[in-house]
Amino acid sequence: MKKTSTNTRRLLRLPALAALLILPSGCAFTEYGNRINQEQLEIARLEDKRHDLETEYIIVMNNLELHPDEDRLIKERDLVRGKLIDLSANLNEKRKLLDQSFREWEQKIVQEKIEKQMIDQEVKENEGKNEDEEFQNK
Repeated sequence: MKKTSTNTRRLLRLPALAALLILPSGCAFTEYGNRINQEQLEIARLEDKRHDLETEYIIVMNNLELHPDEDRLIKERDLVRGKLIDLSANLNEKRKLLDQSFREWEQKIVQEKIEKQMIDQEVKENEGKNEDEEFQNK
């Protein structure tokens, strides 16, 4: 039995993808943005693959229920189950990496904000000073 239904997750992602394509040209992703975007797309691809494997597993299990003595179906069930377990472990690892990337990005933004505030404070403190006088006093 072949799956004929439309993958609704793919349809729901179309508006988001279209929004990304019409971003103003001046709004390019940063290095972190590009990396995280790639990580997220990889997770989405793996989730689609997991959905397909789950569908395959359902079909095999249904056939196995109807024909419980067929060794071919038992082997196929075990193979698909193994693939699902491996894929789930891979997805969990990718999700952890994505979460870590988000934390790193947030920390980078906070660090840059602190550095900017320090520079702005130094500029403000030195605004009224005459550089020539300061140089001669040294």
